[in-house]
Amino acid sequence: MMVSVNTTRTFMDIVITEGMASSIQAGSTKSVHRFGDVVPMKRPATRPTENSQSSAAPTISNNLLLSDGDFSSTASSPKAPMASSSSSSTSADELIQQSKFRNSVVAVASVLLAVSSYLYQFTHPVEPVQLLYTMQQNSQSMSVIGVNQKPTVVDFWAPWCDNCKLIAPTLLQVEEEYKDRVNFVMVDGDKAESWPYIEAFGVDAIPHLALVSADGDVETALIGPIPRHVLKADLDVLLENAAATQNGNNNNKDNNEQSPRQSLPYTMLDVFASNPQGRKVRFQ
Repeated sequence: MMVSVNTTRTFMDIVITEGMASSIQAGSTKSVHRFGDVVPMKRPATRPTENSQSSAAPTISNNLLLSDGDFSSTASSPKAPMASSSSSSTSADELIQQSKFRNSVVAVASVLLAVSSYLYQFTHPVEPVQLLYTMQQNSQSMSVIGVNQKPTVVDFWAPWCDNCKLIAPTLLQVEEEYKDRVNFVMVDGDKAESWPYIEAFGVDAIPHLALVSADGDVETALIGPIPRHVLKADLDVLLENAAATQNGNNNNKDNNEQSPRQSLPYTMLDVFASNPQGRKVRFQ
């Protein structure tokens, strides 16, 4: 039975081979569509022997195995990038977690610092007299009055003056708000070198805030504890008058016309009402 099978396979091969050979020898232009034409490997023109068939099978098998091996290796190769992508994702998650933790620590630390600072200031309040001494140290010189085209506030005070201590926080707030546009000068009445200024401004009681225009004219004196809005309103008008004067000087260089000035909304003591010439002050 085995012999019959082998004889049949050999006969089929002979028929196909001889058919192809006869068609080639006849020079036929017609293409013969047979099973052997679609096989990627060319069938030999001579009759293959059993040895060649037996040896061809392992070759094909080996090629298939190699192809399978190549395919399997190619298919399995993407596993490495997948592992790398997984590790990268893990690293990114770790960085996000670390960033969140760090931000949380910074936020908690900021809150603790703010609370501790508030508690320290609450338990260790700054004495008003200390504010006055600090403002005195940061005070501008009298020589800036009427020179740098800025209005000036001259505060006459003394360490023993209760009302001076009372308005110290208000004056400090106003100074912080207007320090770039207004001169703030502090005069300690307890010091001997302050007496020439006390006499020049006609000070006979403290606290005494002398409001001086940008030209160096004493506009008014505010005596006693002064509300913040009162001082700010007068400073705003002094600034507007200074700007108007500057613009008028630029536009009217060829004539002596002066820009009109606004009156201060709050005035108290006019020391120079009887001596207008003494209103303008200037110090070297």
